[in-house]
Amino acid sequence: MILNILGKNAQLQGDCEAAERWLVRSIHRLPGRIYPYYLLAKLYASETCRDSARFERMRQVVLTKEPKVMSTAIREMREELQQLQVTNVPCRRYRSRFTHGYPW
Repeated sequence: MILNILGKNAQLQGDCEAAERWLVRSIHRLPGRIYPYYLLAKLYASETCRDSARFERMRQVVLTKEPKVMSTAIREMREELQQLQVTNVPCRRYRSRFTHGYPW
């Protein structure tokens, strides 16, 4: 979906706010998809946008959400997030507008 691509591009440019905004819009558009939650978890685990509490929330969503059809891509995303550990040291360089109102 185009919103996921816009979010990934914003993350690559170092714009954490825009990346988060695009990915949250993607989640709101199709809340049944696991991939945007995975991308948001990866955003919160990145060096420039680290937020361990939100990462854990997104990780739990990815690990527990039931997909319509189980695929190898979903298994690989879950395995990657299970192995990923984020320290409690916050490294956020921006203030998120999305502190409340998540649908999960």
